[in-house]
Amino acid sequence: MLTKITATVVTPSGNIEAEPYTSSGTSYSQFAIIQVGANRFQVTRVVSAKRRK
Repeated sequence: MLTKITATVVTPSGNIEAEPYTSSGTSYSQFAIIQVGANRFQVTRVVSAKRRK
């Protein structure tokens, strides 16, 4: 089980540590790095919605 995912974003201004994704434990998932402000990034878990018929 994963409890923390970290990332470093390389920008023209230098390397920026993204805010990590933390949980009590998650199984296999996909993660993405999103920009949340000027020189601010965050690691997030990708959640896909299931379609109902």
